[in-house]
Amino acid sequence: MRITNLTNSPYDLLDAKGKTVRLAARGSVSIDPHPQHVSHYRAVGYFRIEDDAPAKPAARKTATQPAAPTGVAEKD
Repeated sequence: MRITNLTNSPYDLLDAKGKTVRLAARGSVSIDPHPQHVSHYRAVGYFRIEDDAPAKPAARKTATQPAAPTGVAEKD
């Protein structure tokens, strides 16, 4: 995950191993953040967060639609 600091102050992040990683003011760092802190980093608005892995496309559901009426009445 790549995190970019949008503020003019350094910020200490916590990685997945519990170690502190200093994010410089207006700097960027690639980090595997601690799972309990990811939602906080996203919520505070101080950072631009880019996931390393591209998002998987959602499976498309194909809806079955009834046949369109032709305007011609069928005879029994």
